[in-house]
Amino acid sequence: MCELGLRGRRVTDHQALIQLIGDRSRQLLRQCRLQGPPVAVLAAPADAPLADLVAVVLAMRGCAVSRTHHDDAVPVVVVETGGGLVAAGGLERPGARVAVLPGGDAIVLAQFIDPAVHPLTLIDRAAALAV
Repeated sequence: MCELGLRGRRVTDHQALIQLIGDRSRQLLRQCRLQGPPVAVLAAPADAPLADLVAVVLAMRGCAVSRTHHDDAVPVVVVETGGGLVAAGGLERPGARVAVLPGGDAIVLAQFIDPAVHPLTLIDRAAALAV
């Protein structure tokens, strides 16, 4: 739906559908209690439903996920459809492990679903996107 919106071809009632996806993703995420180094999934409020979906996909792939905070030691996935969050969030730290969604030169969600590649490997490969 995000890709169609960027092309000017919005789905009817797309905002309600996106909100439903975000609501269900948050429900599923509450059921995933994983131990280990967390992955921070950050987004502006407008992109929260997509970030919640990304977070639950990562959790189902075995990553401990935080939707609220990060520090220099935590891999970060920035979900943005409108731009500006990377600079505003101060994520341009040297050596940061940052993956940006959803697509273009960044990682697309389908890559996180691929069982052949662990999500942290994708984040490591995408670290150059942050600088």
